[in-house]
Amino acid sequence: MRTEIEGIVVDATPTESGRPHYAFSVRLPSGQELFWKLRQEDVSWVRIPRRDLGDKVGIVWDDEAYTARLIVSDLESFKLVRDFDRAPDGDPAGSEKVELLKCPSCGGTVPLGEGEIAECIYCAAKVPMSGAHLDAARLSADLRKANERLFGELTEIFAGGMKPALFKVVSVVPLILFTLQILLIAYGTFFSDRNDFFSDEVVNDFLMEDYNFALCAVLPSMAITIVAVFLGRKNAFATDIRFLSELVSPTTRGRGELLCRNCESPLRSAKLPDLVVCPYCRTENLVMGGSRAREKASGLLTMSYLTDVKILHGEFKLAYRKYFAGLAIGFLVFYGSFFAYSCYWEDVEDVHFVVHYVAMPLVVLILFHLLSEIALLPFFRFGDWPPKHFQKRLREQAPAVEDKEGPLYNWIIPIIKSVLSLLFFVTLFFMR
Repeated sequence: MRTEIEGIVVDATPTESGRPHYAFSVRLPSGQELFWKLRQEDVSWVRIPRRDLGDKVGIVWDDEAYTARLIVSDLESFKLVRDFDRAPDGDPAGSEKVELLKCPSCGGTVPLGEGEIAECIYCAAKVPMSGAHLDAARLSADLRKANERLFGELTEIFAGGMKPALFKVVSVVPLILFTLQILLIAYGTFFSDRNDFFSDEVVNDFLMEDYNFALCAVLPSMAITIVAVFLGRKNAFATDIRFLSELVSPTTRGRGELLCRNCESPLRSAKLPDLVVCPYCRTENLVMGGSRAREKASGLLTMSYLTDVKILHGEFKLAYRKYFAGLAIGFLVFYGSFFAYSCYWEDVEDVHFVVHYVAMPLVVLILFHLLSEIALLPFFRFGDWPPKHFQKRLREQAPAVEDKEGPLYNWIIPIIKSVLSLLFFVTLFFMR
């Protein structure tokens, strides 16, 4: 549902190029104050009437897609992106904090429950709650209820896709199949005169006969590759999306204790997954069963609200749709060329020189590149995929984060691509 709301210009500073750096403060219908700006590469600012600091502007907020657009006229509006270099005034929750409830027996901080009596998580003592604490618990419950739909959407996002181990297997299978095809072509070229069952019956009399190689090797591999691309569409950026869940996850301590990610007050949660709103500071905590990634990523992004996670997921969704559309089209074009070429092994000497020795090696090299991209998807690491406007300025001074890790990316796959591409090129000179 789209709603027209009001925004305020909080920055209209002109840059060296003369273009103004517009930033807007927008209070959503939920009461959250978020800051937005135009995309850095967007040239639409030239069509925006001059705005000064403090001016009010019209904003279209889409409650389903979690996107905001700046209204310029009745017929024109421009997409805005989140501005994480700015933070709302005061506490992100937008309310005063209540004093911590202390256990009279052990002195520990007591998480506020739903009833009038709270229970200490350290010594199990029963602690009566004051009126202020009861009001705080009620307000946090109301905030949790208001975020119920968003919590359900995020839970579905974080839980989607295949198991990580299975995804790694599915991702590497297309590369293995294509490698085997190149090896079979080389074997049939250099070892076809060997007098054994595999050489005579399988390679010479079956695979290299008529269209058998294209139909029995290339076509199934192409189909499996397209299926792998489809199955991995949710997992491709799952690593990064899980990082987002960690950014709004509570801190964990010994014995499974949960602490608010903002004020580190103890929280009470009895299930997984769960959305727990801290009664002390109204901060939203998403309990997903782990916080191993939070330390690595918390210095790179700031997430005040669950809304931020949903907004960023929308950016991921758009990115991986484009990415996988490109992969699918690439496979159809280049695997299709390889399929057509492999249908004419017997007449390969009649193929034009440029097609034989230039075009096909290039096709094979591009296919290896596409397949290696699939194989490396499970090894992507946080830091490369989030849009630049989601990264804090601190990132420029922070240690560089590797986009991919391990020897698989550093040297194993590049060596495989180089060796097998060279092998295919040499094989073409001896193929008869």
